[in-house]
Amino acid sequence: MKKRTRRGRSLESSDVKLAAFLNAPAALFLFSTMLFPIAYSLVISFYDLNYKRPHRRPFVGLGNYIHLLGDADFLDTLGRTGVFVLFSTASVLFGGMLIALLLNQDFRGRGVLRTLILIPWAVPPVVNGVMWKYILDSSYGVLNGVLYRLGLIDSYISFLSESSSAFSWVVFANVWKNLPFAILLLLAALQTIPRELFEAARVDGASVFSRFFRITVPMISAAVLVVLIFQTMIGLRVFDLIYVMTSGGPADATTVIGWELYEESFKSLNFGRGSAIGYIITLLTFGAALLYYRLFKGSD
Repeated sequence: MKKRTRRGRSLESSDVKLAAFLNAPAALFLFSTMLFPIAYSLVISFYDLNYKRPHRRPFVGLGNYIHLLGDADFLDTLGRTGVFVLFSTASVLFGGMLIALLLNQDFRGRGVLRTLILIPWAVPPVVNGVMWKYILDSSYGVLNGVLYRLGLIDSYISFLSESSSAFSWVVFANVWKNLPFAILLLLAALQTIPRELFEAARVDGASVFSRFFRITVPMISAAVLVVLIFQTMIGLRVFDLIYVMTSGGPADATTVIGWELYEESFKSLNFGRGSAIGYIITLLTFGAALLYYRLFKGSD
């Protein structure tokens, strides 16, 4: 028995060593490409690190964070980002819910429609931005051409040159790109609900709205939570769409916190303050996820 025990321990020890050896390259890659940059960016967020004067990098503690949160322009950017996240997330969630409910019904051509609905999700973010920029172009944009031929406008409109319309169209482009993700998740959740529940509720005289809020919503709450968290994350860190379509303009109308991070880090070369913005985005994302979780947990 002792020999078998020792042999078993020896084999177990060798298995552990083999597993550690095989996982070492992946662990090293993970550390070098993810963990180390995350830790390093946190460290430099406490320094006044500006590569326009690389030899002078004093430790400022929370100075970068205090400066940002006391800057009126940055607070305006935060507010604008909040509006962007609110409208984008609400549009994706409600639009995704309506389309998912439609696709959950039996009708001819449902399979084809389910396939076509995924096309925007397959489009790369930068391509999505370029596509909408061309569609909305004030000289040869497709949208202007269609509206002009229908007689709805007398002259071509500069959709991306006016503050209100530029912000609205950036939100629309973001929603168009991310809507299929919400549809896919919500549709998968809807298909797990037993139809017997709806039949029983219908027999009991429950209305359509009653069935929706008392059966559908509670049964798909986990999928709704995932959609809310992911869309909030996407909205808080959106950059490529802004970069391609408007570059933060006109007159900072589409300057969100992701664009502010780019401007601070790669145009002003102030990596200390840029890292602080990155961690503000992280804290906002974590706070939003925690808030969503508590709201849904409390509603169970």
